[in-house]
Amino acid sequence: MLKIVFLMLLLACEPPFAGAGKPKPVDYTTTVQVVSSHAIRTCVTLLASVHCALVQHLNVVIDGKKYELEEDTGAGNYLLETGSYKAKVVEDKKPDPGLGTASEYHRRYELLFPDGVTRPYVVVGEDE
Repeated sequence: MLKIVFLMLLLACEPPFAGAGKPKPVDYTTTVQVVSSHAIRTCVTLLASVHCALVQHLNVVIDGKKYELEEDTGAGNYLLETGSYKAKVVEDKKPDPGLGTASEYHRRYELLFPDGVTRPYVVVGEDE
């Protein structure tokens, strides 16, 4: 009997990979206009050795406001072509009380490319 209950519970639970796969374009309602794309060398010293990598930075316009986005995956060896891309906000939060002000935020976007590939970018700059 216990095995039957366990099996029923197992079948009722959604697997962790359910819903994964091809993104749904209807979920990407924000338009990101990429104005410029740069690969910026970033170096870190770890135990007396220096490790450097190229990180992709984008100057973009979202809803009429200028932002700088930084890729969040290590694809910095490539430049993204300028143009218009669809995106969605995947993280948007304010600091906990006592750790920041109500004027600060942390936001990540996921851009959807024409070939169906997605990539996360974090907001690292804002301009008027």
